[in-house]
Amino acid sequence: MKRAYTAIEETQGEARKQWVRAVDGLGPEIQRSGLLQAFAFLHRGPTKGIAQDLCKEVREHLARLGHLPESAGGKSFLVEVRDLDRSTYMRVTRETLALSVWLKRAGQILGDDD
Repeated sequence: MKRAYTAIEETQGEARKQWVRAVDGLGPEIQRSGLLQAFAFLHRGPTKGIAQDLCKEVREHLARLGHLPESAGGKSFLVEVRDLDRSTYMRVTRETLALSVWLKRAGQILGDDD
């Protein structure tokens, strides 16, 4: 997925290292804790900026696929996902897991080099 590669490629230095670590653990964290808890966990501590960027990328991807409206209407990604009905939440979770594989691959290709 070109977008996944570009998102990581555009970051440099320590930010790239943090991005690669965040996407590397995203899929397993979603499987362990659930979609909302995985993103909430990323928002803690030094990865908050990375989490916000990652939420933006995931939200745009889900909107392109029609799982979320084009505009968030001022809601944060976490609130928007929290308010989904059960079947949409499950579809969004599955799609985010699939996206996490592509993000992880992009991170592996680029590594954490400058």
